[in-house]
Amino acid sequence: MEKRTVDAILSVISIFLWFAPFNSISRSTGLFFNGTTITGYQSGQHLGAFALLLLLIPLAYAYFSWNSIKPLQKIAAYAQLAASLIFFIPRAFGSNVRYGLVFITAIAAIMVFRSVGETEQSSVIEAQSAQTN
Repeated sequence: MEKRTVDAILSVISIFLWFAPFNSISRSTGLFFNGTTITGYQSGQHLGAFALLLLLIPLAYAYFSWNSIKPLQKIAAYAQLAASLIFFIPRAFGSNVRYGLVFITAIAAIMVFRSVGETEQSSVIEAQSAQTN
């Protein structure tokens, strides 16, 4: 499969995971309902304006990958990883992180490795072609 197609698929998966649960909130009902615990889930749409970055950056990454704009693709990959880690790290220590945020962070790391690997491969190919000329 072509590299830009794989990058676009990773971006689309990351966008769909924005609607998956990021973390859970458990509250005890106290005297009502026999003291049961109610658990609610938050996704990207519940977290506010900064969470929109997790929705918009994959679009930029897919655009830059599709049009072969490597420096901006690398910046978008690092921005996606940074934004996902801002949400992931505080929730990971509270042990209430859910699969949506975990997979968004994993996909962001894959995006970083793919963008860095593509840049290094292209620079090696350019250096080899310059030596032959």
